[in-house]
Amino acid sequence: MSSAWEELAASAAIDALRRREPDATAIALAACRPLTDGSSSGPLLVELAVVTGTTPKTERLVVKQASANEGRLLTSLSEAGLPVPVPLPVELLSEIELLVTAEIEGRTVAAALKAVEMRWQISALAFTFGRGLARIHRLDWRKVLPWLPEADPEVFPEDIIDDQLENWWRDREARVERLPAGEQPIFRRAFRWLDLHRPVELDVCLCHGNYSPEHLLVDEGEEAAGITGWGAARICDASYDLAMLEFDVAATGLPPEDVTLFSQAAIGAYLQASPRATTNTAFYTVLRLFGRLLESIEQGVPSEERERWAAPLQQTIR
Repeated sequence: MSSAWEELAASAAIDALRRREPDATAIALAACRPLTDGSSSGPLLVELAVVTGTTPKTERLVVKQASANEGRLLTSLSEAGLPVPVPLPVELLSEIELLVTAEIEGRTVAAALKAVEMRWQISALAFTFGRGLARIHRLDWRKVLPWLPEADPEVFPEDIIDDQLENWWRDREARVERLPAGEQPIFRRAFRWLDLHRPVELDVCLCHGNYSPEHLLVDEGEEAAGITGWGAARICDASYDLAMLEFDVAATGLPPEDVTLFSQAAIGAYLQASPRATTNTAFYTVLRLFGRLLESIEQGVPSEERERWAAPLQQTIR
């Protein structure tokens, strides 16, 4: 074990598997590694060697730090028929709330895009990607997630978004104030732009919050096998989930013309399958670019690397 986080994750995985398979005669750690490139405390893939009777097998579990209500959310979505990781019960003394799930077989759309040999494959993956998002947005979230405060029938969609934006505004104003003076002007202009373009017509639904090629898994036939990465899920305008599409696709390394092909095909497939309107995409694109640029400055990312967020934000709000 190379870190306390890996030790904790391995213990949680073993505990969860023992509860799921009480007849197992032996469970041993085989491997523990980051699920994707990221921070040292990011999701880990834990491989366990399991023996039941005389039959050995390997189980692969994913362990991560859970966000608020994430396990409950995944359970509800699974019961509603969405292909999401299903939480396994775990009881482990820890200051960190842990989420343990079985690994979903398949490869991410991001990995599939890196392996394409013909352009029609890009379109096929985009169709799957767009339909996957539409499937999320079609859910009757008030019935699927009745325990959310927003599910109260007396809460109006307009009030949900107004509260979100007010909370976002207060938080970002305070954070921008703490930046060096030279870093603040672009955010001041973005505040003015956002204030002038606040959404008027809304289409509120369950949003994944981080729907990207890294979080949709596909099977060998390039059909959706699983949707992961639900830690930022929220009730919001449908446009929120489409706002960063081109930027997240570009992060896979596709050339610009293929990024455009994928993005246009994905949006087309989404619009065909979804009842939602996407009229507020520009607003949420600025809002989310603002967030990514702010976080990159706070984390000390070099200025040349921050241009991936600063340049398109500057271009949109000028």
